[in-house]
Amino acid sequence: MKTPSILRGITSTFNKLWDQFLNLAATNAEPHVWTTRDHGMSVWHAYDPLTGESLEVGSEEDVRVWLEERYYTHGQCC
Repeated sequence: MKTPSILRGITSTFNKLWDQFLNLAATNAEPHVWTTRDHGMSVWHAYDPLTGESLEVGSEEDVRVWLEERYYTHGQCC
């Protein structure tokens, strides 16, 4: 039996929307890290969209520690 063209169009549109949703979900699940400058000093920011927690510190090392703690605490490791 041949699939009607309208059904193929709906299926194609649904598949595209589903792919976009999966890409968005995967992208937004990752922690976001960025820097700003305050009075000439770098300020490191991090945000975890899964938990809503954020961080503002003065060094990259502090962000790394926070990310590692989050990774091991939330069972994403091993």
